[in-house]
Amino acid sequence: MKISDRPYNGIYNTDESKVPPCEIPSPLKTADGGTIRNAFEWMNFRRPEFLNLFRDEMYGWMPPRPDRMYFETISENWNAFDGTAIRREIRIHCEMNHGGSKYFDLLLYCPKKIKAPVPVFLGLNGRGNHAASPEKEIRITQEPVVNWSAHEVFATEPPDESTRGVQTDFWNFRGLVERGYAGATLCISEIFYDSPEAFQSSIYSLFLPPEKLTAPQRDFGAIGAWAWGLSRALDCLEHEPQIDSKRVIVHGHSRLGKTALWAGAVDPRFAMIISNESGCGGASLSRRIFGETIDFLLFWRTYWFSSAFQRYRNHEENLPFDQNFLIALAAPRPVYVASATDDLHSDPKGEYLSAAAAACAAIENDIRLTAVIRKIVYGICAVRTAADCRRIRCTGIQRNGFGKILPQLLPFKLIVRIILLLRTIAAMGMPRLTPIQINPRPILALGVK
Repeated sequence: MKISDRPYNGIYNTDESKVPPCEIPSPLKTADGGTIRNAFEWMNFRRPEFLNLFRDEMYGWMPPRPDRMYFETISENWNAFDGTAIRREIRIHCEMNHGGSKYFDLLLYCPKKIKAPVPVFLGLNGRGNHAASPEKEIRITQEPVVNWSAHEVFATEPPDESTRGVQTDFWNFRGLVERGYAGATLCISEIFYDSPEAFQSSIYSLFLPPEKLTAPQRDFGAIGAWAWGLSRALDCLEHEPQIDSKRVIVHGHSRLGKTALWAGAVDPRFAMIISNESGCGGASLSRRIFGETIDFLLFWRTYWFSSAFQRYRNHEENLPFDQNFLIALAAPRPVYVASATDDLHSDPKGEYLSAAAAACAAIENDIRLTAVIRKIVYGICAVRTAADCRRIRCTGIQRNGFGKILPQLLPFKLIVRIILLLRTIAAMGMPRLTPIQINPRPILALGVK
């Protein structure tokens, strides 16, 4: 279907003067008017509350780990990129006790000259692993892939030699390994093909009966499946000797930027989250009604989200949260939000305000860092003040650790306060976060025997 065949007749505003008055809600304010007072309350009460809200009202249920997983190296080259990199293709097998199984392939590049484990940038692709690199030995993705450059809603292209390496510059694995990082990617088509007809062939088929997958109302969607795939890729990377699994940076562009933010919120093993032009349903504030709105988004892509999200079409004011809450769920890990000034569809100003509000108290155009946020929750988030939003660059992150970026973001006295705070939290016996933060739903309740 061509986009022109189904014109959108709802509100589509790109005029800043027409943005309705809206108050950015604070994630530290409770429903009864109270305030989150310390990190213990945030981690143990407020954060789980938001995770459940985003699950129930927006992104939907995310499956647990499968009953069994194993990782199969299907190809390996220790002299990739003229001898500078190790290239590995790893098949991630997922099996269930009822006999169902799925697999998807992870493409991994590691720098050859560095002996110690290195950080890795992990992201999803939409055109196949073979499109992310020019090397001819990489297996061609077997599932249909999405042609995002076509002016059609659900355009496909053949996964063959004609698309090999077409996204080489986008992924730039050679540049990553030259700078001492590893890079990894996997294709969304092997997890959940980007189509409303893909539920029955997706990873959800491992966990849900056919009648659930074909029901008109669903409490799960494509973004939840893609985020699940990123966590399974992280499971695999934890077993790779060249990878420092404590420094896995999850990233994504557009729909996969939305996915990266949700994956980073749900799975605290990700050390950093990068969202690039994620727009509505990602980093931008829904209440601004600017560019892509909830109604516009769901006009085309209802299957990305839980059916419950439909109730907020043209009723953004009824949302129990806004997207600054999603960014805040990463705390205390850093988040980098990238926006293109001319991409009004993604609302770059809304993304900027959302990122700032995740760490700040926003009062009109004057964004001030509150003492509570500064000392308790958001001390080491990448966005600290409005000025930092303009100043921070990804190149500030050094290969040897995230510690080198902190002096660029925070005053020395604040870093000392954060260290003292973390020691206090440790002394309180605060439990360590685990990847399963959302209250799990019983499988029987979803109809799986």
